[in-house]
Amino acid sequence: MFSISGESSKKIDTVCKEKFLIDPIILMENAAIASCNLLISNYKFERPLLVCSTGNNGGDGFALSRHLLNKNYDVHTVVLGDLKKLSPQSFRNLEILKKLTDKIFFNPTEKTFSNLVNSSDILVDALFGTGFHGEFTPFFRKYVQKMNSSKKKIFSLDIPSGLDSSTGLFDKDTIKASATITFGFVKTGMLWKDSKKFTGDLYVADISIPNSIVFDFDFQTVIEKDIVKGLAEHSHIKREDYSHKREKGNLLVIGGNKGMEGAIQIAALGAMKTGVGIVYVNQLGSEKIRFLKEAVYIDKIEDAVLKSDNIVIGCGFGNDQNSQEKFLKIKELLKNKKVIIDADGLNIISKLDEKMKKKFLKNSIVTPHPEEFFRLTGKRFIDIKEKINFAKEFSKKYSVVTVLKSPPTIVTDGENTFILPNSNIKLATAGSGDLLAGIIGAYISFGYDILTASVIGVYTHFKAAELTKGKNPLISQIAENIGEVQNEIFQ
Repeated sequence: MFSISGESSKKIDTVCKEKFLIDPIILMENAAIASCNLLISNYKFERPLLVCSTGNNGGDGFALSRHLLNKNYDVHTVVLGDLKKLSPQSFRNLEILKKLTDKIFFNPTEKTFSNLVNSSDILVDALFGTGFHGEFTPFFRKYVQKMNSSKKKIFSLDIPSGLDSSTGLFDKDTIKASATITFGFVKTGMLWKDSKKFTGDLYVADISIPNSIVFDFDFQTVIEKDIVKGLAEHSHIKREDYSHKREKGNLLVIGGNKGMEGAIQIAALGAMKTGVGIVYVNQLGSEKIRFLKEAVYIDKIEDAVLKSDNIVIGCGFGNDQNSQEKFLKIKELLKNKKVIIDADGLNIISKLDEKMKKKFLKNSIVTPHPEEFFRLTGKRFIDIKEKINFAKEFSKKYSVVTVLKSPPTIVTDGENTFILPNSNIKLATAGSGDLLAGIIGAYISFGYDILTASVIGVYTHFKAAELTKGKNPLISQIAENIGEVQNEIFQ
């Protein structure tokens, strides 16, 4: 599944017509048919009220009204806005609808609209679609407020009105839909962290837009099971049941300074539960705090580095002057290694000049949370569009794969971008990032390229949390579910 911005969605209609001879009114008709089928199959209702405006989203609504009328529903349609601004496709569908019914209300008074809402048993939002930016005008605000306060089920066409389809920013009175049917591709703004409360259940309808068209635009691949399975299969990496531990990969994790020994051991645990044959640990802190007995602890860093070409560094490393000097010396030893830099490792690199940053980051994976990303770049993102663009720019500039954490997680090498839109409160706990670093490190040790390893790792991490019982699981409990997730991916 792909996501695209609202701006791209508008351009796709033009490309469909010019390149594939698919007229926009055909897309509108297909959208209406898909919406009608979904409405009827998911809800019981007799008297729907369709609230439409004058753009193409309103045209979807007019066409849907017609299809519901043909199925003998008692349809009422409200038209809001300046009729002189009707798009050609919307005008055509409204003219057809006027031939079929007189239950069409143009810019009704608040009292009339209240009566229509109160007498209906479901509302359809066909006001703005991808065309909304900023805030509602006072004229529209009074209508959407009435819709939201009615407590009726609301079904939004393409995107809830009031939600920006590119950024995920929203008006305070954005429609709170029970469900949304989006057309062709998911709109990226719908994947921003607060959008779920507006979209409700999200459905993607095929309206005959050729799939190949997405490659003409900036797009993101949504991380879901089928995508992850496809990436794994395409990589042709097989792990046989009879493999020796040394054939199952090996990984070195470096960090866990005094007082933070647990961080590096959680990373090691993540790698082990993902299936690494041998995990070596170079723990900087106390030897007395080694709760992970299955790991192989190596105290001399030079000896440790010789053991593996796959490295996780930074978890609990420390960020004082001594730690910084130690990190830079160790990083010099990691030339030609596959390296994941996390946590304190990123904070240390953020203090370097540009030349040194490029030297230490090149060809690695970085896994910052938003604050660590700010230290690295000086940039804070306020919406999903900025988050994606900043991550891509950073990856291109420093030749890295960026795993920009916090929902939605962005994984990109600057050219190929993936997005995990899901969130899970169970991951909002200390050690979650360490576990992720270990999981990604494990997939690298199996032979996956760094982008594929990052995508599969992010999915494994999230799904393991989702499968964990209880509201407040320990990180070790989340790690126990990694194998079950892999059974789904690699079956």
